[in-house]
Amino acid sequence: MKRAVIKSIFLVVLLSGIQNEIRASETYTQIVVVKTKDLPQYHQSYIGFINTLHKSGITSFERVINLDKSSFSLEKLESEIYYYQPDLIHTIGTEATLEISRRISDIPIIFSMVLNPEAQGIIKNAINISNLYGVALDPPIEDQLSTVHRYFPDIRKIAILWNPKYDSIFISKARKLAKEHSIRLNTEELESEQYIETVVGTLFPSNELLWILPNPYTMSYLSMKRVFKYCNFNDFPVFGISEYHVEDGALLGLRADYEDAGKQAGELAVKIIRNEKISNPHILQPRNFKVFINKTTAQKMGFSIPANFLNQAERIYE
Repeated sequence: MKRAVIKSIFLVVLLSGIQNEIRASETYTQIVVVKTKDLPQYHQSYIGFINTLHKSGITSFERVINLDKSSFSLEKLESEIYYYQPDLIHTIGTEATLEISRRISDIPIIFSMVLNPEAQGIIKNAINISNLYGVALDPPIEDQLSTVHRYFPDIRKIAILWNPKYDSIFISKARKLAKEHSIRLNTEELESEQYIETVVGTLFPSNELLWILPNPYTMSYLSMKRVFKYCNFNDFPVFGISEYHVEDGALLGLRADYEDAGKQAGELAVKIIRNEKISNPHILQPRNFKVFINKTTAQKMGFSIPANFLNQAERIYE
């Protein structure tokens, strides 16, 4: 009887030891994190990424490289990464993702904080797209339209400035979804940001709102500031894609939750580390969002926003 008990205990200890060895080998990973800049919003995404790994029981060691503060040139970036022999690379921001994805082909790359990855050329320029995963920063079209419709149900005519080279897929989807909300979508081609004020001037009074697309090729930060100033002067509301747009005068803004986007990237990393299958698409859309409202703009333009909607906003500018 005693011998059977001892044998059972030995078996339990042995199995426990094997499981611990398997778990240890499964949860240890070396990661190189490359940030475009050392920005607070990038840090939020980074925290979401790392916390997800740790909560999944994965022990990770990270080497963080900030491109704007690194002591080596971009030409030496590849050799610097291979020096650390990482199991995977996490890029944060557009420039970091572009630079890494067109240099590294044999290490999994997971990106976050990239606005409209397709228009940015992430997919086109990647040296190995099968090794590229990530989370886009811009909310899905249906969520953007639903937000406008929820906050301003009387708006029926929406204008969009677009570039056929980068925005055709977006426009095609937007037209279809707009019809479901009984919204008329009026598109105006914009080949260059130098014509932006001229084109914006043709939008009203036949439209009721300008919807900003996440296209950095036609709308730089300075161009957007001109648009907001011009639209505010003419009492023409703008729906933006960040709190910075709302701070600059846009009526309403919707953007991804930075930390949760990092969590999504972390969930992809966990699957890669554990050799789990990742279904297409490898690039995910964000799942959680934050709403920003400019109350001063709303009052100036005669919009009344219900108190319960104001309470749902992440921040109200006034």
